[in-house]
Amino acid sequence: MKLSFEEYSKLRKILRTPRDLDRLKYPRGTLYSILIQKRIEIVKSTYYRFNERIEEIVNYWSRYKRLPRWLRLPPVLKVKLLMKGFGFTDNEIKRALRNPELADDLSEVLLRAIKNDYVYSPIAIRIQESRGILAEKAVEHKLKTLCIDFKRERDLNFKKTPDFYFEEPIRIKDLTLNWIECKALFGDFETHLRYYRRQYRDYNKIFGRGAVVYMSGHLNGIKGVLDCENFRNMYSRALAEMKVYITDNADESVAQELNVRFLELKSDPINSAIRVAEEFSNGIILALHEDYRNLGRVLKNMGFKVVYL
Repeated sequence: MKLSFEEYSKLRKILRTPRDLDRLKYPRGTLYSILIQKRIEIVKSTYYRFNERIEEIVNYWSRYKRLPRWLRLPPVLKVKLLMKGFGFTDNEIKRALRNPELADDLSEVLLRAIKNDYVYSPIAIRIQESRGILAEKAVEHKLKTLCIDFKRERDLNFKKTPDFYFEEPIRIKDLTLNWIECKALFGDFETHLRYYRRQYRDYNKIFGRGAVVYMSGHLNGIKGVLDCENFRNMYSRALAEMKVYITDNADESVAQELNVRFLELKSDPINSAIRVAEEFSNGIILALHEDYRNLGRVLKNMGFKVVYL
């Protein structure tokens, strides 16, 4: 999908929370990427200011048992600063994110943060990792369908390597390519320039001319980009739809009818959501869970389109 700068600017302004993903008639995966990238950029430009005010954060919490309104950060980052102020080490905070009970008196506020943070919670991080895997699978599936031989990063003995390298250059949409890099991102100008400086420029020097595929779409006018529409398949569909089916019915035949994977879950909604996020790397899922409504609420908070069956 290609967007004009005007369209992109409008969407970026409208998108504030995962609830906004249902309001707009664009692929959910595109909107999700724009929202996540926007939020991360804001955090990068403001985090240091709040990090300098940890003592104020702790004093406010000690007095009111809540976090101050001026602390405008994603929920998990807020609680991490609070924990840091109370003397938790970085390793202790990492362990508490996996097991909130280790946060002692802050376990309840940390648990709420994990359920609601669509960028920095353990669930959100695994979703982003799975989206990256899906992007690579979408390109790999297409190349195999076209019987194009390629080498992966693990096959190349270089410090910096693209996702796919072709010993014999290939032709796609009037482009002669020696390599393809794929990102589960939306390709705006800043994102493209950042990765060009980190990766693409070196790939061109080492391997010759190549292209990047932004599987969540990109802006018109960016050079060296292949349209993600060239790689439509079950993996790109999962990326675009960001859909999860949830049920308390153990009938696996429903998954077969929907042509999705069946996943039986028995742990609490948080750990079950993490499992869904991890398994999403293989495509759309029908998840079975006894407490499926609570699981659905957590996944909605993370940006998924949840369909109850």
